[in-house]
Amino acid sequence: MPNEFIQPCPVDIHSVGDNASHSQYTAYLESVIDACNEQLLRARSWNNANRD
Repeated sequence: MPNEFIQPCPVDIHSVGDNASHSQYTAYLESVIDACNEQLLRARSWNNANRD
């Protein structure tokens, strides 16, 4: 399997001080989750295409 599909999804630690920054960090975390889910879909597709 290509290495790009099995890399950890990095999450930056942010200081959350008020509700606005909390909302921004939540949106950031959701974008990280979306990127990880896309990576998993690509890995599954690659796996299905390369089964013997």
